[in-house]
Amino acid sequence: KNSVKKGIELGADDYIVKPIDNIILRKKLTILLNDSESMASLSTIKTDLFATIKNSPFKINMKITELSEFQIKIESPMELIEDSKLSLICPTLENKYGIDFELTCKIVSYEKNDLLFMSDAIFVGVKEADLEKIRRITIKGEGISDE
Repeated sequence: KNSVKKGIELGADDYIVKPIDNIILRKKLTILLNDSESMASLSTIKTDLFATIKNSPFKINMKITELSEFQIKIESPMELIEDSKLSLICPTLENKYGIDFELTCKIVSYEKNDLLFMSDAIFVGVKEADLEKIRRITIKGEGISDE
């Protein structure tokens, strides 16, 4: 109880106790993701980056349209199923910014927009050192593209 109280006094938005219940965790994440004030503290940049799914038997041309240290927005000609996990390879992030790891993410929502699907995904299993690389790019606040 003391650590929960101290965390809230120091500015934490919420807390989770162990053992972590997946249903409670998902609900709390949904609330935080929908809280514009919480999300505003994360630097997000507009991007225009080509990406492919690692180990996919199909070549699917997708674009990463937004990037933050927590999530990405993906434009795809195919529906990316909610709750599916995938690893994206983005050559520009690799070549231009030295991000030589897969962007492993989980699709949390999507909507159909004309002929394309716009998906929101959160990073999962990405090491803190790798997230720091993304953070350095997004803090600059400049959009990035393949050009």
